Amino acid sequence: MATVDLRKKPVKICAGDYVLRASKDKLQVILELFDASDFDIDDYVGDVISEAKQLGVVHGLVQKMGKVENGKVIIANGTPVQHGLKAKIKPIIRPAIINDVKEQDGAAGKNKTPSTVDFRELGNIVNVPENQLLLQKIPATLGTPGKDVFGDEIPAKPGKDVVIKCGPGVELSADGLHVTSLIKGKFV
Repeated sequence: MATVDLRKKPVKICAGDYVLRASKDKLQVILELFDASDFDIDDYVGDVISEAKQLGVVHGLVQKMGKVENGKVIIANGTPVQHGLKAKIKPIIRPAIINDVKEQDGAAGKNKTPSTVDFRELGNIVNVPENQLLLQKIPATLGTPGKDVFGDEIPAKPGKDVVIKCGPGVELSADGLHVTSLIKGKFV
């Protein structure tokens, strides 16, 4: 193992002709060329990879060099972490929505509350039978850990859970994933 630490600062390689630089998140190692005008990266792949390994790069080394852009080429890519997803509530039956119904006063343009409203005509009443599945919980996921170019694991954050609280007339399943109606009636 070399005495210089690529994790902390860039390191000159190949007799000082090139520089290896690790990204801040340690998910990439970039080879910087001082004079890329007459440089053929394929001639030096073995030397560059060998020196990168001596500096501790063990994960995600590329098999074939990419295109040199602005004097830089990526020689190693880590595996990014994928954090867990939050739990979600999926409605199977949409609940009734209570709207504040107002009508326009023609001349003045002011809102006023109507004296009679037939809520059945608004389509807001949702009647459900007994033992009807109403909601389904999609559980949170744990996520997938990543790995940086030095072989260190990057832990994943698990998704946040959602707690379902049930009111009268509905029941939460034993596993906590389904809400069903106990009686027939209006679902709000």
